[in-house]
Amino acid sequence: MAREPKRRRKRSNKQRKTILHAQETSTNRHRALGETTNHIRSPSNAENIKGLEKEIQYLKKKVHEGNQRWYKERRRNVRAEKATGSQKENLKQAKTEAERLRGLASMLGKNLDEVTKDANESIRRLKDRIKRLEGSLKDLTQRRVVLWKRCKRLTAAKSALKKRMAEMRKARPATFQMMRKGRYTPEARRLARLLVSSGAAERRVGEAMQDIGSVLGVEIKQRVSARSVQRFVLEKGVAADIQIVYEIIKSASKSC
Repeated sequence: MAREPKRRRKRSNKQRKTILHAQETSTNRHRALGETTNHIRSPSNAENIKGLEKEIQYLKKKVHEGNQRWYKERRRNVRAEKATGSQKENLKQAKTEAERLRGLASMLGKNLDEVTKDANESIRRLKDRIKRLEGSLKDLTQRRVVLWKRCKRLTAAKSALKKRMAEMRKARPATFQMMRKGRYTPEARRLARLLVSSGAAERRVGEAMQDIGSVLGVEIKQRVSARSVQRFVLEKGVAADIQIVYEIIKSASKSC
């Protein structure tokens, strides 16, 4: 296999001029004295040194620029290597995650039928429960309407009762008359006898009548004494005896 020729670096114009001048100088040195009479005088050693110094400075500058480029390329390569390492790590994590997801997908594929069956059963149960709740809601709505109508009627009845009680208070005095012209009224006597027959003590009848009146909103100024209550009871017994005698006489007269 043939070897490829070496690639030469491209020289600048200044380098080519310097090399050409050095070749001409060396050629003039090897010629005879008579051949150099019509040529330009060769530069002195100081000029050669000065030219070489300039060339050295130029080359140093080029070397510095080359070093700068090399360092920049090196930093760029380091950053690229870091990015490549990070991408490799991310790729490795992505592969691991993909393997895990594939395993989960296979497991889910196996249990998909069971999950679908359970889901359908749950949906059916929920539908049945929703139907029952809708029926209960309908019943509760009907009951609420009935209760609302009942409350409305009760409110109307309460208002009518308050109105009637107000009218009754206006028609009747709010004070219960226990006595009229120095004597106890028949209503007071009947109420006292009713309390005694209900089990109230004779000495507590007057206080009980006042308490009942305060509850009903009727003022009772006088308090019946225990002696008066005893007389009310005796009057009832005497009247009962008279009534019995009257009934006996009446029945005897009819039988004769």
